[in-house]
Amino acid sequence: MPEQISWTSGVITEENPAYITTNIEHDESGKMNRTHRVLKLLSTQSVVEYVADGNIFHVQQSVWRLNIGKYFETLD
Repeated sequence: MPEQISWTSGVITEENPAYITTNIEHDESGKMNRTHRVLKLLSTQSVVEYVADGNIFHVQQSVWRLNIGKYFETLD
């Protein structure tokens, strides 16, 4: 994630947050289920905030908002 944030060159800010989606409908590899569980855990620490479930690009997904300040705080 740090590489993606630095690649945006300051576009991702508290005022212009990044969003992460996890596919909750179909997961052949099992990796998305693990990612979804990790994001649930990170939401208890306020690193991400659960926004909603919705149909995005014809796939049922959960949407999470990244708290960039809290994210970098946890990296230290």
